[in-house]
Amino acid sequence: MGKNERAALKPLSRRWTWLSVGVSVIACGALVWALWGSSTADHRAAFEVGWKVGAAGLAILAAVLGARRVELGEREHLRQMATDEANRTHAEALLRRQLDADEAVRADAIARQITDLSAKASEQLGSDKAAMRIGGLTDLERLAESHPELRQTVVDRICAYLREPFAPPARDSQDVEALLQLDVRSTAQEILRRHLCAPKDSPKFWDGISIDLRYASLVDFNFYGARCTSANFEGARFTGVAIFSSARMANVDFERAQFSARAHFTDFKVAEIATFSSVVFDAKVHFFRAAIGVAEFDRAEFGDVAAFGDARFGRSDFSGARFAQETTFAGSTLSDANFVPSTTAGYASAVIRGTSMAMFENATFEGAFSAYSISSDEDVDFSGCRFLAPVYISDPVDPEGGSHRYSVTGARIKADQVADSDFPTSWYLTADPDDPSLRRIELRDF
Repeated sequence: MGKNERAALKPLSRRWTWLSVGVSVIACGALVWALWGSSTADHRAAFEVGWKVGAAGLAILAAVLGARRVELGEREHLRQMATDEANRTHAEALLRRQLDADEAVRADAIARQITDLSAKASEQLGSDKAAMRIGGLTDLERLAESHPELRQTVVDRICAYLREPFAPPARDSQDVEALLQLDVRSTAQEILRRHLCAPKDSPKFWDGISIDLRYASLVDFNFYGARCTSANFEGARFTGVAIFSSARMANVDFERAQFSARAHFTDFKVAEIATFSSVVFDAKVHFFRAAIGVAEFDRAEFGDVAAFGDARFGRSDFSGARFAQETTFAGSTLSDANFVPSTTAGYASAVIRGTSMAMFENATFEGAFSAYSISSDEDVDFSGCRFLAPVYISDPVDPEGGSHRYSVTGARIKADQVADSDFPTSWYLTADPDDPSLRRIELRDF
């Protein structure tokens, strides 16, 4: 509020008030004098007019003074409100500055705490004492629990520790140092399991995590029900039973990984690509009900039973794969299955050798299926299969020189895919009485 405005708002002084009254009295006297006549009646009339005019003037003056007083009160109220608002704004600004300063102090304290804990954990992980290394891992876990934004960093540190060279001791080993080292690594694996395999709605679950365990040595690795964005196990060595059942991932890489004992991938689900190229399974492996967008098993080696029952693969590549024992794809759905390198038709790519047959019973092939020059010691079972796209299959090759062939009882192929298909010489087609869009696959008698 400006100086002139504040001056204009000042109340009338007493001098001006008495001056106004005096002027009114003089005016009334002048009026009486002007109206004063010669008779008593004229005098009375003059006095009556004079006092009425004076009273009216005083009333007007009182009204002006009252209105002025009200206006001054209103303006003073507005001025006080403006002052209060300015004071409040100033107080809020001071409070914000104080809060910002407190937050900066708190952030600095947290940063120092994180730095101290991280440095302490690093020092402990580098200790030659197993108990100290376990303490370092525990400190890292505590750090991730307290600061969710650091969870990926903590997981990266744990994975880096597991990637360090390690030779697992034998089950009956008496090497104390090796057993203590195994205990430390088991603790690291358990931290990953505890937070990546926890229920999704659990406060223990760490969401949005990627893991990098390339060429790590993992013992009795349990990833049952794990959920992570991506996982890289390229070249990893799994000693003991490996469990990935019910795990959920967007992408996973097992290229050149080695599994020395049983591997379980039941209900294993990968939304995009699962790479098992050149993987080695020395023992039984189960992929029951697995669901994979793109499954790459090219050059994979299956040393024991391989079970893919009821699996669903959007696109699968088994080119160059070797199956040493019983192999089953019973009830599976393979949208685009390839058992032969795409550049070399006729190459003996899928090698299925063992005492039992290779089973594709009731499998559904939604995309082209290629299996040239399958080598098998027993019959290969395609009973009940449905081929919804072209089929490229040659006669089976018996490595022992015997006479084996395919079982195709109840197998069918879409009629409009027949012309583009390449069948074994032992197959021929007949009309399907139940569905004219399909053709039944039969075997010739030689």
